[in-house]
Amino acid sequence: MGRSKWFSLIPVLLLAHPHAQGAQWRLTPSLTLRETFTDNINLASNGTSAFVTEINPGISIAGTGARHRVNLNYRMQNIISTQSGRGYDLFHQLQANSNTELIENSIFVDARANAGQTLINPGGTQALNNISNTGNRGNYYGVGISPYWRPHLAGYADGEVRVRYDYITTTRGGASDTIRHAETVNMRSGHRFNILTWNLNFINDQSVRAGGNNFLRRNGSAEIRYRLTRKFSAFVQGGFNDSKFTANTRNNRNGMYYTVGGAWSPSRFFTLEGGYGINSFVTLSIHPTRRALLQGTWRNNKIGTNTGNVYQALIRYNSRRTVWQGRYFEDTSTYQTFLTEQQVFQLTDSFGNPILDPVTEQPATALLLAPRVDDEVFIRKRGELSFTGRMVKNTFTIRLFAEQRTYQVRKEVNDILGINGNWTWRWNRKTTAMLRARWSSSKFDYSRESDNPDSTQIFWTTSFRVTRRLGKSVNAYIEYRHHEQISKKGDNLDYQENRAIAAITMRF
Repeated sequence: MGRSKWFSLIPVLLLAHPHAQGAQWRLTPSLTLRETFTDNINLASNGTSAFVTEINPGISIAGTGARHRVNLNYRMQNIISTQSGRGYDLFHQLQANSNTELIENSIFVDARANAGQTLINPGGTQALNNISNTGNRGNYYGVGISPYWRPHLAGYADGEVRVRYDYITTTRGGASDTIRHAETVNMRSGHRFNILTWNLNFINDQSVRAGGNNFLRRNGSAEIRYRLTRKFSAFVQGGFNDSKFTANTRNNRNGMYYTVGGAWSPSRFFTLEGGYGINSFVTLSIHPTRRALLQGTWRNNKIGTNTGNVYQALIRYNSRRTVWQGRYFEDTSTYQTFLTEQQVFQLTDSFGNPILDPVTEQPATALLLAPRVDDEVFIRKRGELSFTGRMVKNTFTIRLFAEQRTYQVRKEVNDILGINGNWTWRWNRKTTAMLRARWSSSKFDYSRESDNPDSTQIFWTTSFRVTRRLGKSVNAYIEYRHHEQISKKGDNLDYQENRAIAAITMRF
């Protein structure tokens, strides 16, 4: 890895901040040894078999002090393969975040860094992880720092003023090295305002790319709200948009806008809010119980980065043993934004169980195929439903998702549909079994100007794992996996693969 790539480790230097001296630190080294047999190492229609050995040392660092917090996870993946001509590969995975309070309740600094591997071309062979040698994966590295001020102006105003800097680079694909700098201002009325309230918001977010296809999102908004009665309030909103994308697109329209409307909240269970103007909207929120929420928003934007009819929805219900959730949103994004938001290491669900892709062992935030590695801007529409249930010895998780990406320059549309889930069964105090499955379909509709024919790829996988706790900090497991890709383009991307895996993980 080049010297510039290790630039992503700079935020770790914040560990040396003076306020961290009194912090409580927890350093956890780890080592994973894994042996894999695959009957199709290169994921080809006529693949070859190989043994793959992994020696993966790692470290987790967590520090918490009165004014400083640090979380760092790093893993060095060493892959030794019997595949002809391959030999040894080295990959780095890093996620680091820190927050420092420089001046009490006033000045703060956030820092972050990540490194990992991602898919290059979603229309090519879907490499599950770094084991397969398909040439369709590349490294990415990112670093960011964000100082901010939270003013509290004697009860008249509260808010946040933030500056953000990010550097994102990839080793392969068509995405340029990108420097992203952003300034945001969010101010709202303080506690001295009761009947009349206000808020101001401004963002200037620019991505400067080495390839020259820069991305600028600049907009501001203001609102004044007057409480007429305990249940009803009226408001006036206004703002502007002055954004510039890679190419002119009908979804981005610059100019000024206004909205006039009101909000009605007859009880804590129900709120209806809406406004009419150049940008109009209606938002409905229902809280039938303290554990349930239904919320939906319709917008008709004539000015903004995402114009026309735009929808958002959220449904959530929690019980003692279940979590139900559904959401839908639309936004404008880029590949570089996707990388800055990428979760490299695992998260946990509401019951503390890992949320992982059933196959890649990457976090659920990476469940969808990564966007194409380039400097495009795309309109993203995503919906998902999920359920998690926990019994005494069993945990069930299922997730359905659908996403449409409309690329603004190529006029390409990518529709993704999928379902994944897992069942975990705790046999006894030391032994756990897990059955996991995933199915997804990715359809590419190319523009009329393109010579590429439309195509659809279907991918599915199943796996069964048995894990045994050998000691307080030692786990071992054996696993069988089956993967399959079916391409309806006739481009010889079909493959099947079977894997047998044995691994042991130690924490020190």
